[in-house]
Amino acid sequence: STLGALGSNLLDLRLGSNDITGSLPSELGNLSSLRSLHVEENDLSGSLPLEFAGMDVLNELHAYGNKISGSIPIQIGFLGFFSELKVLYLDGNEITGTIPPSVSNMKNLVDLYLHHNKLEGTLPDALPKLPALKNLRLNDNNLSGTIPAEYGLLTQLEYLYLHNNLLEGTIPDELGALTTLFRLRMYGNSLRGTIPRGICHLRDLYLEDLKADCDGTRPGIECTCCTTCFR
Repeated sequence: STLGALGSNLLDLRLGSNDITGSLPSELGNLSSLRSLHVEENDLSGSLPLEFAGMDVLNELHAYGNKISGSIPIQIGFLGFFSELKVLYLDGNEITGTIPPSVSNMKNLVDLYLHHNKLEGTLPDALPKLPALKNLRLNDNNLSGTIPAEYGLLTQLEYLYLHNNLLEGTIPDELGALTTLFRLRMYGNSLRGTIPRGICHLRDLYLEDLKADCDGTRPGIECTCCTTCFR
């Protein structure tokens, strides 16, 4: 295709906000030197092509605000498939299935935006293997199960958005170790118990946004330090 013939030396391709329809061209995988791909806010559909593994030095994928469907390929993070990514923006699509554990192989990942999709399953407990992760946004999906205590190992994390899912159980004490956390949102779930004291202590550091289901006469969460309570 025309896109595939753009040349192996192309570093940056920006096609965002152009009302482009159809599926993501698999020929983009031929752009082996591409560092940044912007296809956000179009009308793209279909799934992520496995041929994208050919873009083995890609640093940024901006594909939010489309109608991309299907599941996240289980091959992601293996053998060069997005293994150099720093930014993965797939939010605002129609992606289904689970978050594959192989995401944890993307060691350079800083921003992981998967919110506003149709993802199911549990929160992957392998994410703490991402030492550079600062933004983790998984809100507004159908994710279930509990919040992994291992998330307390994400020591660079600044934004943790888990709201509007199907999460249950208690909030792990280990999250109190996230001393760089700026915003923590957990409302719209079935979480219960008390916000751990360690998380409240983060309000004395950088945490300026703490939201949970702590409103009403019988709130699911007891919280004395939340900035906003939902019911």
